[in-house]
Amino acid sequence: MVLGWRIFTGLCLCIYLMLGNSAPAFASIHTYPESPTQVMYRSKQSLRDVKDQAWQVVLFKRLKMGAVDLTA
Repeated sequence: MVLGWRIFTGLCLCIYLMLGNSAPAFASIHTYPESPTQVMYRSKQSLRDVKDQAWQVVLFKRLKMGAVDLTA
């Protein structure tokens, strides 16, 4: 019974540390109309590591006539 409580307490602590101490993530989102039926979205976020070096995460999503274009 004691082992069950320890596992439960450990899981609760892990969940709290993962969710409670995370900084919010904000990305800049830009829209690029490529044609009347096609739009590309770019999302960019800059991050800093523990050595204060900058990293960038860039994601692209292309919509063609309202649906994701998987050919590009």
